[in-house]
Amino acid sequence: MTTVTREMIGAAHDVTLAKGDFVLSAALLERIYLAMEQAAPPPQTPFDTCPTCEALARTVMMDQTGAA
Repeated sequence: MTTVTREMIGAAHDVTLAKGDFVLSAALLERIYLAMEQAAPPPQTPFDTCPTCEALARTVMMDQTGAA
């Protein structure tokens, strides 16, 4: 699940103001979605937020491959 950020809302707002569109047509909704997707932060994994998990994953990978 993606959290909508302020940047994503801003990107969607920019799309609606670009042509003065205020009717939510399928084409406008698609442009809004694409703009929000481009402004979304990169997805995080548990390894991004937990140094212990990352260290454990690296250790397991080294054990399996013999290299870091």
